[in-house]
Amino acid sequence: MIAQAALAEVIARTRDEIAAIDAGDLDALARATRAKLAAIEPLRSVDPATLAAGPAQETLATAAALNREAAQRVNVARARIDRRLHALARAIGRPAPMAYGPDGRPAARMLRP
Repeated sequence: MIAQAALAEVIARTRDEIAAIDAGDLDALARATRAKLAAIEPLRSVDPATLAAGPAQETLATAAALNREAAQRVNVARARIDRRLHALARAIGRPAPMAYGPDGRPAARMLRP
């Protein structure tokens, strides 16, 4: 089944993304993301009812869970970077760098030269 094979590929590429996030390897993350997007492409032609039933449903749930895990790891990495930037700014006596909250509004003050 095309959907099952495509979903298996998406899962494999999402695991590659997670490994790249954990390693802090931005080049590998970019490659894995491009590969995952390419793996998703064949699923565009699959009837959603096919994905919601049978063995594809469990595979789809696994893919979705891995994607959520990757997103959570990105958020954790971003938070670590934000903390480091704030610590560096404090160390040199400057205000914290600009950061944006989930609503798109500034969450901190901008780093001035």
